[in-house]
Amino acid sequence: MCGIQGSFHIDALPSHCQAHRGRDNTTTTHTSNASLTHHLHAVNGHVKQPFTTQSTVFLTNCEIYNADELAGGRNDAESLHNYLDDHHVTNKALTNVDGVYALAHYDTATKELRLARDLIGVKPIWYYHGDDGFAFASEKKTLLQADLAVENIQELHPRHILSYDATTNQVSTTQRAFDLLTPDEEDQDDVEEAARTAAQHLENAVTKRIPDDEDVAVLFSGGVDSALLAHLLNDHDTGVHAYYAGIPGEDSRGRAKQVADDLNVPLTVVDIDVDNRLEDVADIIDDAHYVKLSVALAFDAAAEQASEDGYKVIMSGTGVEELYGGYHRQQSTNDVNDECRSGLRRKYFTDLYRDDTVTMNHGLELRTPYLDHDLIKHAMAIPHDVKQVTSKRVIRRAAKHLGVPLHVAEQPKSATQYGSGTANELKRLAADNDEHVGDYIQRRCTPPDTRVATLLSTGKDSCLATQRMIDYNYDVDSFLTVKPEQENSYMSHAANIDVAKKQASAANKSLLTETSAAQKESELDDYQRLIHRAKRERGVEGVVTGAVASEYQRQRIEQICDRVGVKPYAPLWHTPGESVIKQVLKRGFDVIIEKTAAAGFDDSWVEKHIEPHVLEELRELKDEYGVHVAGEGGEFETLVLDAPFFTQRLVINDSDVVSDGRVHRLRINDVSLQAKDE
Repeated sequence: MCGIQGSFHIDALPSHCQAHRGRDNTTTTHTSNASLTHHLHAVNGHVKQPFTTQSTVFLTNCEIYNADELAGGRNDAESLHNYLDDHHVTNKALTNVDGVYALAHYDTATKELRLARDLIGVKPIWYYHGDDGFAFASEKKTLLQADLAVENIQELHPRHILSYDATTNQVSTTQRAFDLLTPDEEDQDDVEEAARTAAQHLENAVTKRIPDDEDVAVLFSGGVDSALLAHLLNDHDTGVHAYYAGIPGEDSRGRAKQVADDLNVPLTVVDIDVDNRLEDVADIIDDAHYVKLSVALAFDAAAEQASEDGYKVIMSGTGVEELYGGYHRQQSTNDVNDECRSGLRRKYFTDLYRDDTVTMNHGLELRTPYLDHDLIKHAMAIPHDVKQVTSKRVIRRAAKHLGVPLHVAEQPKSATQYGSGTANELKRLAADNDEHVGDYIQRRCTPPDTRVATLLSTGKDSCLATQRMIDYNYDVDSFLTVKPEQENSYMSHAANIDVAKKQASAANKSLLTETSAAQKESELDDYQRLIHRAKRERGVEGVVTGAVASEYQRQRIEQICDRVGVKPYAPLWHTPGESVIKQVLKRGFDVIIEKTAAAGFDDSWVEKHIEPHVLEELRELKDEYGVHVAGEGGEFETLVLDAPFFTQRLVINDSDVVSDGRVHRLRINDVSLQAKDE
């Protein structure tokens, strides 16, 4: 991996900010209005960039596996340059590229810059666009350190090609088809057939990622994902070394040692000092999210040691869960593949940017065989009922076909943050200081200004999701509300939706609204306009939704975010209903029921506050009528009067209850704000 950066009409970005991404060479090319810099991490030939012709400048951070088929060149980067000079940076041309990349192609004659990256988003690229000009870089921190306005900084969406006109200072984007998620091969109904084909694809994916004349390190946990990589590398007589990092004394290191011995792979075990490493790691990954930090702490310690031992390439098992259903939420859903597709859409910001910045900080190129395009297409063609039986069933059987010992193939999953012990260690450090873990991290680190907006329904789910994002140290900049013109909407909350204005005031947040006719599917256009406004006017990078169980709502918001080019966050997704209510109670929310529409609820439930005894009553209704404890089946809707992030509370001054058969609703005529200490 390398580092790329450039600026137009504004001062050149400081080159030292990304020097760690390419320690073999740094070269800058200047044009009449631009400065373009490449940092070289030489694995496949010591070929300097940017590449220039009479009318173009090209720089890339890439691994291209079919470079010889695309065009001639001294290495894969130059082949990609020659190919795109002939075919241009278009969706059609990029579809023929097998590999991962972030690239910048500038036509000095037309003054047009094009930025693009691989569909999954393995290679990162961020950009700034303001009245003063344009800039881009591999890492967000490079743009922040140049003192560019944070509200004008975005991560380029992997399914977008960005065009910048250096003459007019205008930006436009073209959406790319995400065809990896809609494979055209036949379903593989037999688990053994699926496993054998998966084994072939994985072996090919590993083989083409083995560098010439370089040994390979592996981020190792002892689980089947990393064990398979180590085993295949051994089979190719590649000099492979496994690295495991964990808290001293935690249990997983024993498993890692045993598995490494069984595979005859050398293993280095690295102790993690969370207290001393925390602040640096948060700066590296541009994030202060508790889970992301927990994983990054383990990766950072392992990568540091691998780099000190002289390795330049490291492989990881990231992506297995998104292909084969390794998480409980995937196995408990109606369609494992829907969950897998969602994970792959979001992978670039949930995991890949973190992993890239950690490894590159130590001069290591990260390679991710499980995110190979052929493997993804095959995995997405495996039916739900073949995947759903047990966690990662197909890949475990594939491991057996490839000769991995049975007890290794069947190792139970342990997420990195738990297997390494880092998540519990962060909680322990926070508890020692009588703090919530999010508050502890915020005090110790400087949270980046990651701006998000919440789709506010006025109910418990969207408000609890907002609180969760605040706990994760995100900047919830604003609220977004779609007001349906009729009660029955597939996407929007209708009851007392105007109260959103008061909630926004209570939380000191801006509120952007859009009115909708609430017609099925067409109302999605209203959501898209609103989210696009939030990106344009508020500079938000992502949109938060309170989705807990609605596949319809979650999928459509993700699709809209893909089109707009922002990140979808659903921090409550598949949280058990009772757990949602318990979190509402634990965090001190004041929530009332404002509408009921199910058997067992009479008008006495309307305006009832959710308290511990009400949770018990909801449990009884669940036993008698099958009611969802959190109202996810439409049994009831809620209104939040107070939340931890409110500076004032809402007070209902005038209201009445309206009943229509089984439906009972609170109609609020007047609501005001009151200081919390009154």
